[in-house]
Amino acid sequence: MSQKKKKNEYKGPYFILNHEHLKPGDIILERGYSFNSDVIRHMTNSNYSHAMIYVDGTIIEATPEGGVFSRIPNRSLVRSAEDFLVLRPSEKLSSETVYKICKDARELIGSQYSKPEAARTKLYGFIRNLSPESRKQFCSRLVAQIYFMNGIKLVESPSFCSPSDIEKSKLLKKIPSMVREASENEKAFALKEKPHDKHTKNSVDFIRQSIIILNSYSIKNVDVAGEDLVITTLNDIARSVFENRENKELDRDITNAMYESGYMDHIYSDKKSNPYRYDHSLFKLKLCYKSNPSEIEEKLWAEFEKEKSVFIHRLESYCCAKDNLYFNLMFFKAEYEICRGLIMGMLERLIVIERFTKEKEQSEINKQCNIMISEIIEIL
Repeated sequence: MSQKKKKNEYKGPYFILNHEHLKPGDIILERGYSFNSDVIRHMTNSNYSHAMIYVDGTIIEATPEGGVFSRIPNRSLVRSAEDFLVLRPSEKLSSETVYKICKDARELIGSQYSKPEAARTKLYGFIRNLSPESRKQFCSRLVAQIYFMNGIKLVESPSFCSPSDIEKSKLLKKIPSMVREASENEKAFALKEKPHDKHTKNSVDFIRQSIIILNSYSIKNVDVAGEDLVITTLNDIARSVFENRENKELDRDITNAMYESGYMDHIYSDKKSNPYRYDHSLFKLKLCYKSNPSEIEEKLWAEFEKEKSVFIHRLESYCCAKDNLYFNLMFFKAEYEICRGLIMGMLERLIVIERFTKEKEQSEINKQCNIMISEIIEIL
């Protein structure tokens, strides 16, 4: 019987992260249930086979299926409260360091996964340092390298480490009460088809197409902070287009790949998946149906925190994309379309939340919504 079949037959209980208590930069270890996960746990003498990092309302991870991409915290379930572990630096980090950790994590999105290097770490630790690492990633390398880039050496070898190594780091502390049993609604939401997975697939397709296109123009490397590096991430592709901005054919071909791969489709995917966030009547029904006052307040704060956690990042991305229009490249115009679409979607959602809070006299959320809405309108 296949592992997939076994997983589908599991009926519960399920456990979920207390994602509202996660902080940017938190490290999340997870137990997987595949054969490979069992091998990793056995070889490293740990309950965990996967490592991730929490960034601005989302989880960034490296997986064999898609490389480095994000995962939504409330879409993640495990079978035991011990199958998630949240770690946080023992010493409080400055806001500047946390900001840089999150920024560096986002900039690695799109990186390819390296199975050979992951295997060298997990199964053959004694030979892991015999050759230099590539720019490709695997889960624990992603986490350890991001911290190392910011002056924090969590493990002996940031480029070749396991989730177990991170778990044992003396620079991290375990955060209690970060996992709870999922409700039936949370379980149903997490297990249903995930639009985010489709976006990840489309993004992987776009990156692969782009690398093929760039190779056809004999472009394989990009200048990153003064280093000539092999093109790997979404940021690398954008840099390559900019470095070769006189080549209008390249600009056209990469931009066409953005549309043909479906990479642009995620702009409006949330509106299709969660129409209640964009309609006051549906929002009110969603929050109030069969809910007592405390449950309504909890749901409301959860909706607001989703927006608050990505607010600064959305604004920064929009401003950067708007500035890049100066170069008159098709690629940058498409990027601006994405950023503007996402910020307009946030504006719609905030207006719905604000209207609901006025009815429920939630003055603090209302005040913060007003500030965020004003900032978006001013920038737009």
